[in-house]
Amino acid sequence: MSQANKNTVLFWTVVVILVVAIFATMNQAKDGARKLTYSTFLDEVEQNNVKSVHIEGNNISGKFLNNTESFSTIAPPNDEKIYEVLRKHNVE
Repeated sequence: MSQANKNTVLFWTVVVILVVAIFATMNQAKDGARKLTYSTFLDEVEQNNVKSVHIEGNNISGKFLNNTESFSTIAPPNDEKIYEVLRKHNVE
């Protein structure tokens, strides 16, 4: 492989890595909230670790009970049982 081809491959490798890094940074929650899978969120609720939630459509955001850390997750469509689970575990 010639030196010019090596430089081209290196250049595009760096470009791809930068694009992936920028996308990953922009994909984080803007308010610094920890992103949870929905099943992890339910586990946290059932372990009484969730203080409060705000539900808007399928988007759920909230605060943990023992600290000021916030979280966000996405609920599956039409999951009506979530309200019952939240009430059972005294989530605001």
